[in-house]
Amino acid sequence: MVACHFSSLPHSPLVPSFASTLVAPQRRRLALRPSSLSLSASPLPRWSPEGGSRAPCSPAASRKARSSVFFPLSCFSFSYAAESPASSVLSSVSRPRAVSRSPSVCGADSAPASLAAVAPGSSPASLSASAASSLSSSAVASARLSAPCLAVTFASRAQGDAGSAASASVRVLTYNILHRLDARRARFFAYCQPAHLQSERRLAAVGGELQSLLPDVACLQEVERESLSFLIRRLSDDGYACAVSLFTEKGSLGDGCALLYRATELELIDTHTFRFSALVDDFFPYQKTTRDQMTLAFWRRVKEKRNMAVVAGFRIKKTDQVVYVCSTHLFWDPRQPDVKLLQAFLLLGGLRRYVEAQEARRAERSHAEPSADAETTEDRQKRNTGDSEAVRAANQAKAEDWRNATSPGVPLIIGGDFNSMPSQTVTRGDRNAQDGGGAERKEARRCSSGVYQLMTTGLVLPSHLEHPVSFHSTLATGAVPALVLRPLRSAYKEVLGAEPRFTNYTRDFQGCLDYLFFENAVAKAVLSVPEESELKREVALPNSRFPSDHVALMADFALPP
Repeated sequence: MVACHFSSLPHSPLVPSFASTLVAPQRRRLALRPSSLSLSASPLPRWSPEGGSRAPCSPAASRKARSSVFFPLSCFSFSYAAESPASSVLSSVSRPRAVSRSPSVCGADSAPASLAAVAPGSSPASLSASAASSLSSSAVASARLSAPCLAVTFASRAQGDAGSAASASVRVLTYNILHRLDARRARFFAYCQPAHLQSERRLAAVGGELQSLLPDVACLQEVERESLSFLIRRLSDDGYACAVSLFTEKGSLGDGCALLYRATELELIDTHTFRFSALVDDFFPYQKTTRDQMTLAFWRRVKEKRNMAVVAGFRIKKTDQVVYVCSTHLFWDPRQPDVKLLQAFLLLGGLRRYVEAQEARRAERSHAEPSADAETTEDRQKRNTGDSEAVRAANQAKAEDWRNATSPGVPLIIGGDFNSMPSQTVTRGDRNAQDGGGAERKEARRCSSGVYQLMTTGLVLPSHLEHPVSFHSTLATGAVPALVLRPLRSAYKEVLGAEPRFTNYTRDFQGCLDYLFFENAVAKAVLSVPEESELKREVALPNSRFPSDHVALMADFALPP
């Protein structure tokens, strides 16, 4: 068994040059920024979806597993080295899934171990595997390997705001790992074989995925205390630690959100947790004074939900740059898009308030005590004579100026299960019976979901069908104002031009519910989502190859210098 490994990639400079796609049938691909392509044949550990464990081929290979990303590819090992940032490219790599031949990728009678390479605009040329030990990434446009049916293609990708070659990068993953299934919950997955629903087996597979993908930060949802402890033990040898977590209930069955991070690469600065219900009075204070019964019933429904967000600030050790990462999980019920919309508003409002406060405190600390080198003679005289008010006022003014100038530029990445599709069909008035409104005219229309529109455009007017005022004709006009916030961008939309078709795939529902939103960074690469044919091979998820009903999303982000 030989695997695909990447050396020095998680924090290598990301410079746009070419976009490559390394495709293995029945596998996912990860877009990265390597600079050279070579073939090697070093034995690497094996990852088992069934057992979720890796049995190293040798002690040396086991040690190497802690610093490389492994993708078992059957017969060959591709090594993408980050030695020349000036010629780095965007590539895609499969994730560990079962491999089978695909005629669409390469025919059954393809010549074994053949590699074809062409420069952009030229014709393909055959190249033997032994002669392909060193290939210039800028010269490779297409490559094919028959065993295990592997294809590599390159295409140009322009990106104007690519950032500086000296900027750092951070790899963030979001994954709803599916909570433990008791008898009540398991009935929703009656199509699954019982063995595939066992928590221990699924958690082992989740741990194997994280060890293979090696994100710098993992945003997890539907994680319980016991499963979080298991993952921390499993991943501790790979340098992972838990930054922060929050759960819906105090008992063992309560699930929640957590952030895992690679302590070898990142330094934890600060953490924060909050429930959306706790922010309602802060962002909508007028709702406490209303006397309208329909409005009161609506706000009670918003406050009773226990959905949450956890956020942490990290400092990249190699570059001293700061990034904030959040994991969140919005309310699940598709019949209450209005509640999810307000939760998204409270999420962004709460996050930005926290980040700005943290950055202001950092600025105050950095200016509160001038260093010996920076302290002037006049400052020392004022300090020694007790005239410190002027110095304190000047420091506060500097801190305020710094916060106002830099807080919009602090990178923020949000990974989570938003339980909202980019666009969906909305039936107006379908919650009025619960709110006491009685029978009501229903209007069905497909539109951009309120949550997705708010996150990506920053504006949802009361006329939007999922805005509470439009969704409930019984609410008084002005009960909830227009929702306005600074928008974010979606990593998958930025890189691929569209959101994935599926991030959640069960027998009864298939759609995109998970996202990686960000601001003040550049999305450089994303992990591909499996084809539908792979997802439904065993009816739906979870199954023998996918431990959750969701698939993991991951992206590489370049941070401003």
